[in-house]
Amino acid sequence: MTAGSWRLTTALNVVGINAFSGSVNPPKTKDSVAQIQALLFGVTDNNVDQVIFLNRTLAASASDLLNLFDGSLPDITGTAAPMRHLKGVMAWIVSGGDASGVTVGDTGAIANPMPLFFGGTHPNQTIYPSGPPLLGGENITGVVVSNTVKNLNITNNGAVSVIYGLALAGTST
Repeated sequence: MTAGSWRLTTALNVVGINAFSGSVNPPKTKDSVAQIQALLFGVTDNNVDQVIFLNRTLAASASDLLNLFDGSLPDITGTAAPMRHLKGVMAWIVSGGDASGVTVGDTGAIANPMPLFFGGTHPNQTIYPSGPPLLGGENITGVVVSNTVKNLNITNNGAVSVIYGLALAGTST
């Protein structure tokens, strides 16, 4: 990729109503918040030069092992994208799947796992159809991607085929 940017916008809108018995006008409340991760093109702090955007199909109970280090994943222009620092991630269910969901991250069965922005021994998160996406990021240096910290595992926990989406942003140096 020779130019581009990454902008991840997340918004939450909450409305609550308490309908007390006998109340003519129940009290209402609402709140909202929006967060934006915006990274311009480049390889230094607060920049990205690798943006990967995938939609992939997983059969029932199947897994996808993605190597972020070796360039086997293409960027959005179709060029090999060997990542060295991961600065943003979003994963979601495009279609299909069932209530068992799709697990993103290390379930303890892979070598050289990529921890994303989680902590713990086998960091992962399960996402569900019609549920919120997995989001994570760190603008400055990001998470180091190396030959020993590189593999992202995506597992369909269910009995139904699923299409998942994955977006990754980072740098090549």
